[in-house]
Amino acid sequence: MPRPTKYLEVKKKLLEWIEDESIKSGNKLPSVREISTKLQCSKTTVLRAYKALENEHRVYVIPNSGYYYIGGAEQAERNINSQIDFRMAVPEKSLIPYKSFEHSIKRAVELHKELLFTYGKSEGLDALRETLRRHLSKRQVYCQAKDIYITSGAQQALYLLLKILKKPDKDMVVVEAPTYSGFLRMAEKSPFVCQGIERTSKGLDFKSLEALFKTGRVAFFYTVPNHHNPLGTSLKAEEKMHILRLADKYNVDIIEDDYLGDLNLDPKSYPLHYYDTEGRVIYISSFSKSFMPGIRIGMMVLPEQFSMAYLKEKHACDISTSILAQGGLQLYIESGMYDNHIKKVRVAYMDKMSRVQRYESVLKSMGVQIKVPQTGIFVWLELPNCVNAHRLEKRLEKMNIYVFSGRRFFVNGVPKKNAVRLCLAQVSSEDVDKGLKITISEIKQDIV
Repeated sequence: MPRPTKYLEVKKKLLEWIEDESIKSGNKLPSVREISTKLQCSKTTVLRAYKALENEHRVYVIPNSGYYYIGGAEQAERNINSQIDFRMAVPEKSLIPYKSFEHSIKRAVELHKELLFTYGKSEGLDALRETLRRHLSKRQVYCQAKDIYITSGAQQALYLLLKILKKPDKDMVVVEAPTYSGFLRMAEKSPFVCQGIERTSKGLDFKSLEALFKTGRVAFFYTVPNHHNPLGTSLKAEEKMHILRLADKYNVDIIEDDYLGDLNLDPKSYPLHYYDTEGRVIYISSFSKSFMPGIRIGMMVLPEQFSMAYLKEKHACDISTSILAQGGLQLYIESGMYDNHIKKVRVAYMDKMSRVQRYESVLKSMGVQIKVPQTGIFVWLELPNCVNAHRLEKRLEKMNIYVFSGRRFFVNGVPKKNAVRLCLAQVSSEDVDKGLKITISEIKQDIV
């Protein structure tokens, strides 16, 4: 009878061969007889090792043919590790608190087990809404728990708002140019006419904004005041108040996307919602960029006049957001673990941004327009005319460095900047340096 641990040794050896890339995904693995002879063990031991790998979905068996490697996590990990991806706006693995959040999820199952198998309230879990009321006050967002609505990510909130904000005499939505591409794609497929106004690192084109508001056709203005996507910069307090004055004057509602609210380091940089005294601002945020994208929890502070229309659309869309995810997040925030996690994320993002700052003067000397913020995840590079952003994107892709050229962040009909956006969220600090050096080298090649 084989030793109880012998099959584990055989299994380990097989995995070592896979790690060495001597066995590729879809390739046939050595036969039971070959391994038995090579490792000087019984065929029973080898079969047990293969069975263990089969149970882990790493191999599959074809009768009368043999065992084959499925591939998967190990091979995918190798491929990912060879890339520097400045496109993905999700935290790197080391910043996602899987283990600590697991405790909250297990406790949520115990507390909410009776609710897990029923439909939840479309508004969201009451306990989470009350927790978020207190949490949002730290961001200078003051509201009642009843005004907070839980969504399946911020994307759903934006999608549903496009459904409920259209009015018979107001068919236009105004967006910043550039702006978050995900919202653009939704807005362009909605019944709204989508118009853009220029925003740069120096601020908004208020003259154009007022001209559009004055038409009387604008239902709402979508803005990312803090840590703008894709620019990375934030509006000043007086600019935020100017937006609200115009909105009040011309009866325009505002959607404020504060996707990175918990990472704001400037104690004087309040959200637009803070200055709102007329109930015009619909405040949206989520936990995708600062915590865990897969949890799919977004939140919206919605003025009362929109609540009934929103609940009707939410119920028609997916009835309610996952009770388990909501319960887990509520406990994670209440326990203080979320605040501790945010401290770690802030340090990591500041370190990454400080690495970009080291290259700021070099890039400016090459004619690149860049303003590197203190923290956040986005950096915007406006390139000199001799460097084509789209071609630069394709060249970097061949070197396993992935960026987005700027055109995707502009609404149709608006002049597009010759720029690229770098997202630091998923890239390690070391790869920020490596990726920037290669990007700078590629830009230099085009400068005459």
